[in-house]
Amino acid sequence: MNITNIVVKSSLNVDLNMRYIMMHIKDAKYDPSKFSAICWKHRSIQSSCLLFRNGKILLQGAKTYQQARLRMRRYARIIQRLGYNVALSAIEIVTITGLSDIGFPVDLNVMCSALPNASYEPELFNAMVYKKDNVSYSVFSSGKIVVAGVRHMSLINDVMEVLLELSLTI
Repeated sequence: MNITNIVVKSSLNVDLNMRYIMMHIKDAKYDPSKFSAICWKHRSIQSSCLLFRNGKILLQGAKTYQQARLRMRRYARIIQRLGYNVALSAIEIVTITGLSDIGFPVDLNVMCSALPNASYEPELFNAMVYKKDNVSYSVFSSGKIVVAGVRHMSLINDVMEVLLELSLTI
């Protein structure tokens, strides 16, 4: 399975003045009437983040945990340079998204009837959706499978077992 996105969260352990931050950073959007966080995509960090008033920070766009950790630290350093006393707390994985390919086309109607908790409505979405243990699998007729909702890197092996089960039900 190729990991395509890791979403992580952390806290800067400081309250933030959103308007002050918006005056001093580029490539960010903030409209408190629509959403209470700063949506910030720094051009050189290559990940985007949501920055909340209470100091919580949510980062997406990394492909490994180490990459996410480094990018989170870079965002925290920029906030620190604005005069805030930042103390980045433990970085936790929120969700992991991955892509896998079983290598051959799939008949989604047959697969959907063979699996409990699976749904396939081609008028709404062109993939079969299968949920197991809070992990969602979107299976496409081409054989590609998108996995979303994995919370720990150690569960990747469990996900691979489910993918093998899916391919054997065909």
